[in-house]
Amino acid sequence: AEGTCFYGMQLEAVMNRIKDNISLDHLSRILVDVQQDSSSIVDSVISQYQLDLLELVFIGDAPNRNKINLIIANEITPHLTASEY
Repeated sequence: AEGTCFYGMQLEAVMNRIKDNISLDHLSRILVDVQQDSSSIVDSVISQYQLDLLELVFIGDAPNRNKINLIIANEITPHLTASEY
């Protein structure tokens, strides 16, 4: 094992938008929070040994380690070509 950790979340509502038609602006704000808070969330479920290894590998900067966010959506509205977005 190389230590990779995968986890996910389902977005059900943002402000007054419930499930569908969530604006890109609101989604980007949520992603910033998820990116920043994900270290705290993961740190609460891993062992002290794993935390110590993260601190060792990232030279005391483990909360700022590289992370990847993947967004999966059923559709994007309006329907445009990639260059038009």
